[in-house]
Amino acid sequence: MKPLFACYVLFFLSSSVFAGNESVESDKTLGGDAEVGATLTTGNTKTSSVKAKLDLKHKLGDWENEYIIEGLYKEDDNSVTAKRYQAGAQGNYMFNEDNYVFANGSYEVDEFRGFDYRITAAIGYGHKFFDDEHSFLRAEVGPGYIYDKYTAEQALESGSSKESNMVLHSVVDYQASLSESSKFQQKFIVDLGDRLDVRSESSITAKVIDSLAMKFAVVVRYNNKPLDDIKSTDTETTLTLLYSF
Repeated sequence: MKPLFACYVLFFLSSSVFAGNESVESDKTLGGDAEVGATLTTGNTKTSSVKAKLDLKHKLGDWENEYIIEGLYKEDDNSVTAKRYQAGAQGNYMFNEDNYVFANGSYEVDEFRGFDYRITAAIGYGHKFFDDEHSFLRAEVGPGYIYDKYTAEQALESGSSKESNMVLHSVVDYQASLSESSKFQQKFIVDLGDRLDVRSESSITAKVIDSLAMKFAVVVRYNNKPLDDIKSTDTETTLTLLYSF
């Protein structure tokens, strides 16, 4: 039953693309953000890190779709200390300007959190409380599904190579302009099931010139029942260049 739920979500997402093909060309818009940041030190301490993200937003008639690809890689003294890759998509079918139903799915690789990969999917209802040139607030809620495939080391310690759970998926996304050239964004993603998974991202973006900006972000990931030898909380602080198109 749980795999069927994930398949249904993927069908919902793919249908948004086909539905959009029936819309008139004037209703189609495509835009997004591309960001990248890197550090490199040599000498007594050798460190390197790369953070990259591509966030595309595609409007097709009554559909508002979003596609995200991101990655983080870090080495300290020739030892890999962080390696995370993720790809995801969400389709929103808008009943009107404020109300919609959504479906999303993602694939994530993060061995430092104890799993080879994680697959998530969710479907539900969303509402925009306000959306203007100065501020934006939306919330989403609905049933979700999480499938974790553990690393060989974690599978040996836990006695199981995989785990799957149905969850209650919820999102709160808030944005506000700080000035004509800067904005603040706070996003919470909560998955509540046998475990509590929370992801918080706080960021400030300041325009440098035209479509180029600097972005400072702090991402916190929390799990109330972490795997053996894994900490409950991960934090990630980045400073990246952001290009909007």
